[in-house]
Amino acid sequence: MLSSLVIGLKNSPTSPCLFVGQILKGGPPICIGIYVDDIIYFSSCDAVERKFEEQLSQSVSVDFMGQVSHFLGIEFAWQFHEDAHLIVNLTQQSLLKH
Repeated sequence: MLSSLVIGLKNSPTSPCLFVGQILKGGPPICIGIYVDDIIYFSSCDAVERKFEEQLSQSVSVDFMGQVSHFLGIEFAWQFHEDAHLIVNLTQQSLLKH
């Protein structure tokens, strides 16, 4: 299995399933959430995400399924703006019963 220390990630002090680190020298951080066999990750830099995917693929068999829309009952709504500004809204409306 890919060691979090090998790729420069540190465990969050508040959540054992959250990792944060810098995997490209001089690049922005990447945040990774893991729950059993589901992984969600994001960085402000596409190259950082690609590097993570490359490193993970070298250690385990993995399917990258694109941009997340749902994860652990959380719905992600992405708004991309022409000036490269990004807004992500998170809701748990799918857990509510009407």
